[in-house]
Amino acid sequence: QAYGNAVTDDALYTSLIYRDSKNRYVSDFIKYDNNSKPEFGPYGIDQNESVTMKGRINDNSWTMGTNFNNRVYLGASFNVTNLSYTEKEVYAESDSKNINPTFDGFTMYRSYADEGNGYGYKIGLIGLATNSIRLAAAYHSPVYWNITRQWQTDMDFYYTQNDSAQSSLTYNSINEFKYNLYTPGKAVLGAAYIYKKTLIVSADYEFQRYSKALFSDPEGLSYDAENELISQQARVIN
Repeated sequence: QAYGNAVTDDALYTSLIYRDSKNRYVSDFIKYDNNSKPEFGPYGIDQNESVTMKGRINDNSWTMGTNFNNRVYLGASFNVTNLSYTEKEVYAESDSKNINPTFDGFTMYRSYADEGNGYGYKIGLIGLATNSIRLAAAYHSPVYWNITRQWQTDMDFYYTQNDSAQSSLTYNSINEFKYNLYTPGKAVLGAAYIYKKTLIVSADYEFQRYSKALFSDPEGLSYDAENELISQQARVIN
């Protein structure tokens, strides 16, 4: 929602869109007839968009393990995960065919970056049922993320007025907000059969309920709509 508001504000500031006497949004391509029916056009404007995305996740683990009589092996780890993601978008329209007598072109710049850390733990158990059969179980805890997002939108509008080329530009400061993300835990079961140290046959089963993922805000902003959408559309993975 914040992105949409920022883009609308930029378009109003540069006069790419404006309000008429009835407080309706209009532009060089949207007018209203006497019956308040919108009329669109002319068509044929050149459009171009480029999006660059880049990100990484680093997992740092502190582990420990032990065994009981060389038959049961137990391991655990505490994990701190670092997240970094950036996205940059440039969207442009131009009137190379001189279709519209006023509009020459506009360019919108949008960027945002997420930086944060996630915290969780993992425990696992391997048991030797016989010398040939191994059984395993593991649990990966939910990960609790603390994420900071920085974002920015700018817009350049170029137009002709009184036979003179004009421009209207915006430059917005970087905006920032914080949010929390809870991603659900995962259970893992496994079994393996070893035949004469020359052949291994194994099977694994994983269970994770993505519908339990939750957004929250450290300052109390509501994410009820987003969380409801996750609970309805996210699936159980197994």
